[in-house]
Amino acid sequence: MAPFPHTFLLVPVCAALLLFAAGVHAAPPPPVPAEGTLRVATWNVENLFDAEDDPDNPGDDEYTPGSWRRWTEERYQAKTRNLATSIAALRPDVLFLAEVENLAVLTNLVRALSELSEPFEMPYIAHRESGSTRGIDVAILSRHPLRDVVLHTPVPHMRGILEATATIGGTDATFYACHWKSWIGNAEENIATRQKEAAAVRELVLKRLSADPDAVLFVGGDFNDNCDGASLRLGLHATVLRAELADVAEGPVLYNMVGDIPETERGSYYYARRKVWNTFDGIVVPPAMLRAPGEAGPAWRLSTATPHAGVYKPDQGTDEDGRPKPFRRVRKKDGTDEFMDGCSDHFPLWVDFQRVR
Repeated sequence: MAPFPHTFLLVPVCAALLLFAAGVHAAPPPPVPAEGTLRVATWNVENLFDAEDDPDNPGDDEYTPGSWRRWTEERYQAKTRNLATSIAALRPDVLFLAEVENLAVLTNLVRALSELSEPFEMPYIAHRESGSTRGIDVAILSRHPLRDVVLHTPVPHMRGILEATATIGGTDATFYACHWKSWIGNAEENIATRQKEAAAVRELVLKRLSADPDAVLFVGGDFNDNCDGASLRLGLHATVLRAELADVAEGPVLYNMVGDIPETERGSYYYARRKVWNTFDGIVVPPAMLRAPGEAGPAWRLSTATPHAGVYKPDQGTDEDGRPKPFRRVRKKDGTDEFMDGCSDHFPLWVDFQRVR
């Protein structure tokens, strides 16, 4: 697939973030969505495993009571409560999730949301076992019923692409949950795998848009590539620059909503070893969903409210330096151990859309 215009930039858009982003402490959640708003969010919740040893899932061995991490039922439930509290504050209508072990942990998370002092109901779950060698899956939680759930597996032993549909405000919306290959292992192989995953998602998106050019659809998750990375720009054909939105020979250039977040606020994952912020997490939509409300196009469009997109730094999940605070045992440089009681090594990202017809 040929690159679309301006693929090669002297200073990549997201590289600026890595150079200039400064730590900001936990911030209030985004405003409560107005009536007629659809809030879509994505969060890599970092190894949400239960404490039971599943003999069919060697990936969970690290998260058992007898492992080095000392992953107990009490700690599992505490992490789930922390996640639930943060999700309830964010108030998404649909939430993409990455790094969940199984349906049981999702059901437990839904229960924790409903048992908060101010319950937040997200009773609908889309999930399929992926066969990932890491023992983790992607999933979707929703306040609206989900149907037509399919797991696409373009690359064996990876998390796959989870597709689900919901009817929201009388209009069908399609969701594609992703968690692409990490940077661990051979770099060339990892890049090639992400490219395959990205191309597979694009094929699904183009098929949906071919059937309905005004389709409402969302691609969300942890892409394990920065917002100007090759898998997003050349595989998915997605950009954070509105000036690049156009139809090319291969179809429309998609829009990564990270582009609507100020560059110094886009970081959702902090790589401590190199002391840089990354923009791995995102929500991608067709360009028609950016049109002004008075124009022809999809029933759901990007909200005209300000702000309409952001990275949320929850109180429980943010450390004193403004970075994501995980929930796990860690070994410090001096050889001692510390148990961190946050949420995840990622922050959630959210975007608001509004119904226009």
